[in-house]
Parts: sequence; structure tokens; C-alpha cells
Amino acid sequence: MGVKESKENVVVIEITAKTLVMILATALVLGFLSYYFLSFFSPPSPELKIGDINVKPLSGKASLKGNITNQGNVSGEVYASYEINSTVCLVVGEKPVVGEWIIVEVRDPEGHVVWVDQRKTGKNGCIPVYFGLKPDAVKGKYMLYASCRTAKASEAFMVGG
Repeated sequence: MGVKESKENVVVIEITAKTLVMILATALVLGFLSYYFLSFFSPPSPELKIGDINVKPLSGKASLKGNITNQGNVSGEVYASYEINSTVCLVVGEKPVVGEWIIVEVRDPEGHVVWVDQRKTGKNGCIPVYFGLKPDAVKGKYMLYASCRTAKASEAFMVGG
């Protein structure tokens, strides 16, 4: 690196390729150090945890009275061949996050939405996941997706095989 003065009293700084590489390498190292230093002191991020997903085959004409709706043309008892239940919990570290909305979506092996629900977390930071699958439900690997403003999670489970 050299400094030259011209006739007009203007200072010109010449930077060699080697000096430029050293400056860029130093900036990169300082950037990484700043990032890790700041992340070390930042609070932990909320995390969604999906509990064990239990798939229970139902025999005969079992009904899930908890999932009855009186809206539209569907009313009365809903018959299911499988009962699915689990929990989804929102925590920061080990502490539950209370009063946060979580939406849960379940898709069948073909990618079709088969169930959606949205609930606020309770005192334990969790929401229950409970629903039935119709008798002609597609067999195979289903996906449960859970999300809120600050986190998301997914978990696979098998139905009928």
C-alpha cells in the first residue's frame, strides 16, 4: 500500500490485491465473531414439540362424538375407522408458553388436507390433538404440521400399515 501526492494536493491510496484480501478476510472473521457473540447472549427461541402420535384402529361403527358439527349439510354422528391423538406444546427452553395460538394441519399420503384445528395453548403450553379418520381413509404415511407465530414443527405417522 502506498500513498502518493499529486500536483493538486490530492492524496491517492493504492491498495494491492494482497492488502485487499487481508482486509476482506479480517471483515469476514469479525462478522462471524459478532454473529456468534450476539447469538450467545440472545434469549432462546420458542420451540414447538409434537408428542407421540397415537393411531388407534376402531372396530365396527365407532363414533367420535367430540368431532360432531352442525354446520352446512353435515350433522349427527361422525363415524371413523381410526382415532388419532397427540399433543403439541410450545416451550422456551423448558418453560411453557401460555395463551399462544397454534394451528395444526394433517395431510394424507397424497397431500390432501384431512384435518385442521387452531387452539390457544393452556397452562402447560400444550394443545390436544384429537380427531378421527373416515372408514375409506387412505392408508400410508400421514404428516402432522404445527405452526404458530414463532415456530413450526412436523411429524410423520402411519395409518393402516
